[in-house]
Amino acid sequence: MIEEKDSALMGKRIKEIREKKNMIQADFAKLLGIGQSTLAMLEVSKRKISERHIKTICSICSVNEDWFRTGNGEMFVDKRKPILNKLIDELNLDKQEIEILNIYLSLSKEQRKSILNFIFEFSKKINEIS
Repeated sequence: MIEEKDSALMGKRIKEIREKKNMIQADFAKLLGIGQSTLAMLEVSKRKISERHIKTICSICSVNEDWFRTGNGEMFVDKRKPILNKLIDELNLDKQEIEILNIYLSLSKEQRKSILNFIFEFSKKINEIS
């Protein structure tokens, strides 16, 4: 059973997650499959958070459940980490290659597309010169 004081702290964390994702209550509530009024009451601790709410928020938003419950650790879980570690090991990437990969993956889809377009255009120019 979730203590009332823990529920209140988790309510604040819900708001923090929503704000980190730059979402308004209506959109965040829809993402979670709950009503906006329910979300609003959770955020201000007028409604006690349930285990189902915790599991839903952590799953849908890639939130670290330990952070959500206690405030310890990182807010978000990086689901890519195991995949990246396997890639790093299999390709024997060095420190510089890992940094480039991390920077690239931290960009938005549009930014990554721009970089790829630049690289392809650049390689065409090099091939024309050669």
